[in-house]
Amino acid sequence: MKTCVDNSTKIGVIILNEGWHYTYLNDYAASIVERTPTELVGKIIWAEFPQAMRYACYEQFHKAFQQQKEVHFEEYIRKINQWLTVSAYPRDGLLHIVLHKHEFAGMSFLQGSEYQTYIEHAQDLITLTTQDGIIRYVSPAVFRLLGFQIEEIIGINILTYCHPEDIEALKASFTEEAGRTGNDQGMMTCRFLHKQGGYVWFEKNYRWILDEKGLRVQKLCIWRDITERKLVEERFVQAQRLGRFGSFERDLKKDYILWSDESFRLHGLAPADYMQLNDVIKHILPEDREKVRYAFELAIKQGMSEVEYRIIRMDGKERFIKSQIERIIGNTNQIKIRGIMHDITAHKQIEMELKRSKANLEIAQEIAGLGHYDWDVIQNELYWSDEMFMLFHVNREAFTNQIEAFVQIVHPDDIQKVKDSLREALHGGSLDMTIRVIVEGTGIRTIHTMAKTTYDEWGRPLRLFGTVQDITVQKQTEELLRKTEKLNVAGQLAAGIAHEIRNPLTALKGFAKLMCHANEESRQRYFQIMQDEFNRIELILGELLILAKPQVETVD
Repeated sequence: MKTCVDNSTKIGVIILNEGWHYTYLNDYAASIVERTPTELVGKIIWAEFPQAMRYACYEQFHKAFQQQKEVHFEEYIRKINQWLTVSAYPRDGLLHIVLHKHEFAGMSFLQGSEYQTYIEHAQDLITLTTQDGIIRYVSPAVFRLLGFQIEEIIGINILTYCHPEDIEALKASFTEEAGRTGNDQGMMTCRFLHKQGGYVWFEKNYRWILDEKGLRVQKLCIWRDITERKLVEERFVQAQRLGRFGSFERDLKKDYILWSDESFRLHGLAPADYMQLNDVIKHILPEDREKVRYAFELAIKQGMSEVEYRIIRMDGKERFIKSQIERIIGNTNQIKIRGIMHDITAHKQIEMELKRSKANLEIAQEIAGLGHYDWDVIQNELYWSDEMFMLFHVNREAFTNQIEAFVQIVHPDDIQKVKDSLREALHGGSLDMTIRVIVEGTGIRTIHTMAKTTYDEWGRPLRLFGTVQDITVQKQTEELLRKTEKLNVAGQLAAGIAHEIRNPLTALKGFAKLMCHANEESRQRYFQIMQDEFNRIELILGELLILAKPQVETVD
């Protein structure tokens, strides 16, 4: 193959070495990726354009190098919204690549006025692919069904979005021998990736489009979302595995319904071939009959429905039943309703008991002034119970569900204590803290919180769950008790001090009288004794003032 360098605007030329470095490219080839030749020469193609590894060029270029044979394929360039015909020729350790604009006319039959409205508004997904699975066209329904924009799909191999367990079956539908399924058409089911995660079940009807020589060139597919139907089938299979379920089927033109043996046993009846519709209705509690009727109507209109209702068995016992109902259409377009029924009485009893327990717990918390919280450490999401919002006078709608929302109402002097305690709780596993908070309308309140931390298998903290109690009244009561106790002690102390002061006062009175008749020498001695008694009184009064001085109170 003779390589020529064409700098025209119609043909792009690229030359790569075995290390996938650009050694040459013309202006048109560089403009396709919005770059210049100077910017790309010497660079590795897959490093500059890693997204290209998802496209046909990655596989085809490797194939050309490994097998040392030329390859020809078509590639969709999203940036310029253009299909290109790509030819790659390996030669002397280099790969010579030639790019041509490709005017694709394969969609002309879908774009005529006869089909255009249907395609644009079809509920089902319509695709057109090459013979090896490259998506050439996808209908707008792809966004509603799979969450992808059209430009995200065009040019990608359809196998990229297929569930791993379904890839082989889908691949086989492209590689099967011509005419094996009859008239180059067929049907299959598989799952496709949704952009937001998870997979959607589709039923695919396809037909090969042939060229003038009768060779397959494109594959036209219509994909119908059957996820809901698959869910019903999976429920049915699970119910069969677990047992203890009943099934039913009804022809809308008949006045009887077919029941399985288990359906009869659920109602406390001996198995029979069928049940008259009126007899079935009699077993349903009167207040639930309208709900069941509506569920059947919904299934007829939309294809499926679910309903929970109560029945009275023949032995008089009340049971809870859950039914899944679906519409089926027979070969003669005859509509039937079928489904399963399952006794969920035990589950309902547990559910009601849990509701009662939850209600009792909430009442107990309300009476005790307790609230609880749950902090998701990973997501930084903070859940508060209703009691917490009432306790802190916070509006639920204004709550940001983050730990910072709690810190904002903490007394400024206690914020650092809260941060340190939370940090210790995440590492130590528990929290026991008394702090002050500022509550709108009521001022400063004292609260006590206790919490436990849960960890994952690697020891990382996941959640902090705890309770909060307003102990403001308790703290005030404790302060009153302390003051009362202090008064009692002060009274006892005052009695002792009065006794201590009375003794020197008695001595002072006595010596004052003696001084009136004493000589000078005696007066000096009496005066010294009286001075000592005054000093003793002053010492006692000083100790009394120390005891009376207010003490600084601290929060534990």
